[in-house]
Amino acid sequence: PRPAPPPPPPPPPAALPKMTGGESASELRDKASEARRAGEREARDITSGAAEEARRVRSEENAKADEILRKAREPLDASKRRVTSASNALKAAEGRVSTLEAKVASTEKEEKDTPFYRFQKKGELKDELKGLRKELASAQPAAKSAAKEADAASSEREKAQAAMDKASAQATKVRGAGSDKASKIEAEAD
Repeated sequence: PRPAPPPPPPPPPAALPKMTGGESASELRDKASEARRAGEREARDITSGAAEEARRVRSEENAKADEILRKAREPLDASKRRVTSASNALKAAEGRVSTLEAKVASTEKEEKDTPFYRFQKKGELKDELKGLRKELASAQPAAKSAAKEADAASSEREKAQAAMDKASAQATKVRGAGSDKASKIEAEAD
C-alpha cells in the first residue's frame, strides 16, 4: 500500500482589521457589540422567515392531502349509503316473501283441514290462496332484484374502500413530502 498523501497546508490567517488612529478600545468594543447584535437580528430574521416558510409548506401539503382524502371519501360515503338502502330494501323484500310463504302454508293447512261439506269456507280459502300465491309470485322477483342491488352496492362499496385506502396512502406520502420540504427549509436556515 502507498502512504497517505500529506494533508493540505492550512489556509492563511484572516487579515486582522487595521486599527484606525484615535479609536479607543471601548469604541471598538461598542462597534463589535453592535455588529454582533446586527448579526443576531439578521440570523433571527432568517430563522423566523424559514420557520414561516416551513409552516406554509406544511400547511399547503396538508391541504393537498386533505383534498385527496375528501375526494375519495365522497364516493365511499355515497356507496355506504347505497349499501344501507339496498340492505334495508332486501330485508323488507325477504320479510314480505317470508310472511307470504307463511300465510300460504297456514291457509293451505286450513283449507286441507276444512271438511268438504263446508263448500263456502273451502271456496273462500281457495280464493285467498290464489291471491296469496299471486302476491308471492310478484314478491319473489322483487326480492331477487333487491338481492342483486345489495350485491352491486356491496361491490361498489368495496371498490370505493380500495380507492379510499389508496388515497389515504397517497395523502400520507404528500404529508411526508411536505414535512421533508419544511425540515429542509428549517435546516438551511440553521
